[in-house]
Amino acid sequence: MSKNDVTASQEVQGEAGPDSVFDFLYHDSRRIGSFLSQFDNNGLLTAINQGESASRNARRGWSVELGGDVPLLAGAKVAVERAPGEGGSETFERSYDPFWTNAVAFLDILTERGMIMPQLENANLGQFVLVRGWLSILDLAVFKHAWELKTVQQAIRAGAHQNSPEVAGNRQERRSQARQQKTPRPPSDEDITMELMTILPHTVHATIMTEFETVWANLRDEFMVTPSSEILLTHGASLPGDWAMLGVLSAKPDFGAQEHQTRMAELGAALPPGVMNSAIGQLMATMSPLIRTALGRPMGAYAVTPLLIFREVS
Repeated sequence: MSKNDVTASQEVQGEAGPDSVFDFLYHDSRRIGSFLSQFDNNGLLTAINQGESASRNARRGWSVELGGDVPLLAGAKVAVERAPGEGGSETFERSYDPFWTNAVAFLDILTERGMIMPQLENANLGQFVLVRGWLSILDLAVFKHAWELKTVQQAIRAGAHQNSPEVAGNRQERRSQARQQKTPRPPSDEDITMELMTILPHTVHATIMTEFETVWANLRDEFMVTPSSEILLTHGASLPGDWAMLGVLSAKPDFGAQEHQTRMAELGAALPPGVMNSAIGQLMATMSPLIRTALGRPMGAYAVTPLLIFREVS
């Protein structure tokens, strides 16, 4: 087997090279623990104890006395004595935390069982996938309160006016008509957007760019090994190097999404009266795609529920 074949095999299986280790950036220990517990009838391994002991046995004492007519001693006496030996034991115990070992063991189990799909286009929703490429991290929580700043609002409005002069002209006409009619000015699209942005979810986004695909994932702060704020201060948005993401495929690019939404609308119309068919439900159904487009997965990207993000270091 050539060196390239060995390296490719290690990359597919998620094994570190002989002179390298894994550097984990993200580790969803809770979800990985739930998977590992299903491979072991005893449940999830949480601790490993290793003990060693050494003992010493007691021994009886004795004495010998020589004298009298013993040749060459000239009538002298000689005594030799050994005291009783002491007995005892010593015990050494080491405790190991399998927290990080579980991450590597999880990779090995999935590899041995052939449960990892190396190619996204051949994977179905709900299957384990492993993708490698250029990683970028974007922490939107940093900008959550920035939308309330007047300077940020002015910059966004100015950009919107420059990008859509026709819409801006229509907006000015509506405002002029409202002043002439002495009616309250209706809120502009930018005003609505600015207020909505303060209450929408702001999370940590991860994107891996491969040669052929874009993979998007939403990260949870409690499973970040390196805080997103440190990544921002060190690298900005993009992290150099070759990164790998192991996760569960949860969505594919939105080809044919219009047909899917139409079908969901038909099913919703057949539901009995309730929240989904109320004004609130209709508003959420209308806004959800807009929220996802603005603060979530891009339409042309795969979505993965991330379990591990790591790279190989030496």
